[in-house]
Parts: sequence; structure tokens; C-alpha cells
Amino acid sequence: FFSFFFPTLFVPKGPAGQSVFVVDLAGRNVNGSTLVIGHGFPTSSFEWREMIPRLIPHFARVVVFDYVGFGLSDKPVLDAGVY
Repeated sequence: FFSFFFPTLFVPKGPAGQSVFVVDLAGRNVNGSTLVIGHGFPTSSFEWREMIPRLIPHFARVVVFDYVGFGLSDKPVLDAGVY
């Protein structure tokens, strides 16, 4: 298990029933835009933990998330009969 040094949250379960893990931080540039970062395959949002503090001064908001099935987001439950 890993830990961020930032506030984190889980977006409530959507129609498919999985929650998504999100780091949502207010930036320091109030006139800036929002930066949304998704991770690559097969990593997680944890890969961005050292870059996030460097991005905060340049954006109004920085949002980093884990795709469903990765990191701390819910993992889909697959029916073995589908295969």
C-alpha cells in the first residue's frame, strides 16, 4: 500500500459500480487552467507524486486519477464464464 502526501478522495461509485481514486489540489495560479493527468499502463497516479508539487504553481487546479482497475481505484469483478 502506498500513500500520498496530498489530500485524496474517491469519486463515488458510477453506473458501472466502481469508485475512482483522485488527487484534486488547488493550484497557486488563480488565472491558470486545470491540469488533469491520467497515468500510463500499467502504473498508477502514484507515479506523479514527485511531479505534483512542481505543477501546482503553474495551474489553478491539478487533478490526478487512477483508471478503474489500477492503483487505488476499484477493480472490476469479472465473470469467469465470459471467457
